[in-house]
Amino acid sequence: MRVKFDDQIFVSQVRGGISSYFAWLVREFRSNACYNVEVTGLPVFSKTSGAHDALGSRPFPINILNRPRILSFANGLARSPRLRPDLVHSTYYNSRHLAKGHKRVMTVHDMSPEILPDKFALGDAHKYKAQQVTEADAILCVSETTKNDLLSYFPKISAPIFVTPLAVGDPFLGELPTVTSMLETPRTFVLFVGARFSYKGFDVFLKAFALLREDLDVGLVLVGGNPLDNLERQQIRALNLGKNFLHCSPTDADLATIYRRATVFVYPSFYEGFGLPILEALACSCPIVISNAPALLEVAGDAARVFPRGDERALAAEMLSVVDHAERTQVLQALGLNRVAEFSWQKTAELTRNAYQQVLG
Repeated sequence: MRVKFDDQIFVSQVRGGISSYFAWLVREFRSNACYNVEVTGLPVFSKTSGAHDALGSRPFPINILNRPRILSFANGLARSPRLRPDLVHSTYYNSRHLAKGHKRVMTVHDMSPEILPDKFALGDAHKYKAQQVTEADAILCVSETTKNDLLSYFPKISAPIFVTPLAVGDPFLGELPTVTSMLETPRTFVLFVGARFSYKGFDVFLKAFALLREDLDVGLVLVGGNPLDNLERQQIRALNLGKNFLHCSPTDADLATIYRRATVFVYPSFYEGFGLPILEALACSCPIVISNAPALLEVAGDAARVFPRGDERALAAEMLSVVDHAERTQVLQALGLNRVAEFSWQKTAELTRNAYQQVLG
């Protein structure tokens, strides 16, 4: 079967879980003919740095024009003529990309704007999702939690819904990567990975970390997200971390090194559709503390310490219970490796292929 992935996420996201998911899915389909999935119509130009190898794409040659609409237009002109696809797999929710005249599959990654509207000051980032799920021939959800949340907001969906969990790629599996000179992390540190939007619980995390610092001399490493704003810089300066603080945007290989060095990884989000950094941390034998958001519990299983969302004192206590107890760390590491083994891109690709087959009959 011929499947076209539209370029929505690849022309808008430089780095993130959604573009990583589609890049690994494309890589898996192209690497193994047994799936019987021919990927067609991939973008020639992409903003997603980690997806260039998987897609065979490249950055747009004029950086000032590196904008989604311009990139999509350039991709339309630059693509080689290909056979008509059997179906189109939408990579995001933009209404301009509705696949007229094709069977269409879409992936729902989360229901954050619907569940936490007060956390999105700029409005609903998924405002065309209702139209997309209504017109799709099949819907993929990255977790059972996301599927249940989707049905609670759109109970009249007629298309079949399939759960296709995410996984981690090679950089997070196997031996410790070579440590580069830029990764001079503190000897003992707490790790936070990803965007720091309000629903991610970063404020709660910083308050909890300040409480932890009252008991232990521990450093802080932040990975990814936008540059620190003035308020965040002030909050971090108030912690008197000195050289025990690092904010960086590493490659996946270097991020794996950071996970392996971290004393504990914390994921305090109020809501997620999946929580891919959890699997990354578990794959790298990093103990984790997570909020009790349903999707995070679903992904982590029994391999995490858990605190109630928004409770900084409970979070500080759970961090301390890991940092100050080597035996508990060892137990969490063993449970984590067992848990992450239940996820793979091969399984994700197989489940996705099965959904395609049902759509096409």
